[in-house]
Amino acid sequence: ALAGSFVEQAELVGHGAGFGGGGGGADHAVALSADGNTALVGAPNGDPQSDPSYTLIFTRSGLTWSEPTSLVGELEGGEHQAPGGDGVALSADGSTALVGSPPRVFAFTREGATWRSTRIESPRETACGGGFGHAVAISEDGNTAVIGDPSGCPEDFDGSAWIYSRSGNAWTLQAGPLHGEEKINPFGNDAHFASTVAISGDGNKAIVGADGEGSGLGCAPGATWVYTRSGSTWSQDGPKLSPPGGPCPHFGRSVALSGDGSRALIGTYGEDKEEGSGAWIFDRGPAGWTPLTRLSSGEHSSVNGSFGWSVALSPSGNTALIGGPETGPQGGAALVEAGEAWAFRCAASGWIEEPIAAPVSTEGGNFGYSVALAGNGAAALVSEPGVESRKGAAFVFSGPPDQPGFCTGNVPPAGSVPPGGQGSVAAAPVVESLRQTHQAWREGRALARLARRHVRTPVGTTFEFSLNEPSRVRFSFAQLGMGRILHGRCMHSSPHGRRLRRCRLAVNRGTLTLSAGAGLRRLRFDGRITKRHLLPPGSYTLTLTAEAAEKKSAPRYLSFRIVA
Repeated sequence: ALAGSFVEQAELVGHGAGFGGGGGGADHAVALSADGNTALVGAPNGDPQSDPSYTLIFTRSGLTWSEPTSLVGELEGGEHQAPGGDGVALSADGSTALVGSPPRVFAFTREGATWRSTRIESPRETACGGGFGHAVAISEDGNTAVIGDPSGCPEDFDGSAWIYSRSGNAWTLQAGPLHGEEKINPFGNDAHFASTVAISGDGNKAIVGADGEGSGLGCAPGATWVYTRSGSTWSQDGPKLSPPGGPCPHFGRSVALSGDGSRALIGTYGEDKEEGSGAWIFDRGPAGWTPLTRLSSGEHSSVNGSFGWSVALSPSGNTALIGGPETGPQGGAALVEAGEAWAFRCAASGWIEEPIAAPVSTEGGNFGYSVALAGNGAAALVSEPGVESRKGAAFVFSGPPDQPGFCTGNVPPAGSVPPGGQGSVAAAPVVESLRQTHQAWREGRALARLARRHVRTPVGTTFEFSLNEPSRVRFSFAQLGMGRILHGRCMHSSPHGRRLRRCRLAVNRGTLTLSAGAGLRRLRFDGRITKRHLLPPGSYTLTLTAEAAEKKSAPRYLSFRIVA
């Protein structure tokens, strides 16, 4: 079988309970910058006395992630608070972080190696607004924020959303409270309105979820509301979005928007115990918002209602990431609440599912509790709050970027130009369909060689890829292992460093450069870079790039293991 396209790159570990768990706004308990080099993870579920809440920010250089920085906000009177991160969000460049720690929100701005905090207090004058910051979202430029408060108040029992704009370091209220029209239970406190929120990359559209909407009817169909900005005025963008199927799906359990706000991804929870839960894609057209398709877990997971607990959407809207923290892998004795995640890529033939398994599958690990995507969909961040002896972890995965342009998963819009068609210009070589025949293999004596036909042999593997033009292709091999953090760097483990925190270490073991023509190509590889340079046994990440006319392609990744 050919391997999937998402490869684990790093494990980010916290220092207290509930790391990556999030509050009810779980889909925003982790965040990732557009380039995938900054990660933000909250841990709001620690014990206030022995294991207090905190939020950590990680940065990456190459394949190495730095020792995390704990964000600390400043309160009145000079006191400080480490916010727990019920909801977290990052600007596209990773320089602005938004951390919700009800009943307040902290905005952090990076200044060199330090983070400066600005406090955003709830506009409520009464103590009823205790959920302010339960869910947060921020625009790509970091200047517009949406803050959810699902707690009830005398004037709005079912929660509210607030929108803030930034000028310099000052945040001012631009709109709110937003409540949403056409509620079934406008005076019920179980709607959970604003328990999840998201904002478009341009900051001009916001979506607010209420997965408990309609609970007064004996179940919870759920609903979501979209708001649009004109100048500095916000208004509801059409009627509320309701679940197209399932009697009580808790529609709006998680929400996400594309960069321009024309596509929404809405997760459910417990939609259908027979068919499994799902996530819906809605598109905004001239006639308003209409459902495009329903994404479901398919054959790669056990049937469980947690698919859609957390969601993320790339700016183009062509890659969706969905978490199911209570699912368990099929086959054998399924692990209870081990969790899974899935990536869906939009293609002309439909939405293609790519399951992402937990690197450390543990009963009760809840892998997929929170998810985030980088700007081009080529990096994913998935939390597993129940792993590492319940202290939690978040895992970084890398994969191919999503396709540019607008994709419906069926037929391109009328008047669009297909890739390679009239009017298209190839700015750089394109590497596609990187695959391999074996993930674990023994080493042989043959040198690497490009072949047109598949070669069958008991040793080695065959890497398969395609090129749009003749290029110089570069295969870089990094061996993965465990190290310990010393002086802020991930170093090789030693008997004297067993008490130091663990980290994922990547060591460059060699590079192979070859010339290849356009079309489908296969590289037969037995583990030898040269006649004398042999890769040692172990786990590896392959990074493949192509270069032509001084222009380089986007990288493609695969993981494999050499056995002795």
